[in-house]
Amino acid sequence: MAGRWLRTVPLLVLAYVVAPAATLTVARWTAPWPRSAAEPGAALGLAAPALSPGHLPALAVGLVLFALAWWRTSTWPLIALVPMAPLVMSGVGFGSGQALITLVGAGLAWGTAWLAGRAVSRPVTAAVGGSAVEIVIGLRGGARLRVQSRRLLLDRLPAPNTAGMPTRLALPLDRVEFVQAGGVAGGPTPWQLPNSAVLLVPPGPVVRIVGGGQQWLLPVDDADAVAAALTRRVAVRARPRPAPPEDSGRWHLAKTAWKSGPAAPRRGATPVPHRAGSAHGRHLRLVVGALMVVMGGYSTTRLFAGAGLGHLFGVLLFGVAGLVTMATWYGGEAAHRLAEENPRPRTAPGWGETDPAAAPVPGWLTHTA
Repeated sequence: MAGRWLRTVPLLVLAYVVAPAATLTVARWTAPWPRSAAEPGAALGLAAPALSPGHLPALAVGLVLFALAWWRTSTWPLIALVPMAPLVMSGVGFGSGQALITLVGAGLAWGTAWLAGRAVSRPVTAAVGGSAVEIVIGLRGGARLRVQSRRLLLDRLPAPNTAGMPTRLALPLDRVEFVQAGGVAGGPTPWQLPNSAVLLVPPGPVVRIVGGGQQWLLPVDDADAVAAALTRRVAVRARPRPAPPEDSGRWHLAKTAWKSGPAAPRRGATPVPHRAGSAHGRHLRLVVGALMVVMGGYSTTRLFAGAGLGHLFGVLLFGVAGLVTMATWYGGEAAHRLAEENPRPRTAPGWGETDPAAAPVPGWLTHTA
């Protein structure tokens, strides 16, 4: 993993530090307003880059979010856009030229962060499986498997066939019973998941994951490599995590799913044409709340510095509202996670045929080492 990080760290610096600084510098060099003669470099026709109070909170939030989710590679491109947001908004306000510069900078930050995620997680091997780094694996057919630090997450699934079910599925590593590399022969095989969504499994390599009352049949390009990485991740990173009591209000989404979800995989079920997407909209509340808290902190420092009682409004508006926003995100996110990890009661029997020696679907072929 050391060699992967040597390739990744420069890309992260480029995405989170160089891209915002370069965008701000170029935008100021080409700004339509006059430069101050007092600015360093003004005699050479240059303008020194400067961070306004609007840029500093965004930069701070971006760095904090990265520090909190450094292992979640799928969020790196989105976090890279946080420091760029004030620049883009300022650029749009000052005309098409400035808007183009800031949008190009945002695209550079996003793309470089995406490349950083690929550099640290590709190729998929047992070595990266033993680390905490998230591995994002696209499935044949459009869904996505995210091998996270403590759990496996399925998103971008077809929409559930039953209302009230979670749109994503998760399986904590400590509840994984076995991972098996195999394949499916013949035509495309429908496989219904515990949230009632149906995956159409095409012929070819498939990874079989069983545990926690669930069974996933995931069509991947290299089933043996993915199975080796998953097995290593479970062996190294699995840790029991206590769940709240079932009379806790955080179980309300999971209990709704238990009432309406299927009891067993239904043969011949057809996929819903549209997909459920990801959960980025849920996490936007966290980003907005964090930005508001940082701006409230800035208003607090200005208030105690004697800048005027007008900053008290910023403390109340941004600080308090930001804390409330983050608290509501935390409560909602906890309920969603429980529903994703428990689409069925914990006492429910296995999902379909869960014997490693048995075929979960017709045409199943187990790979042997």
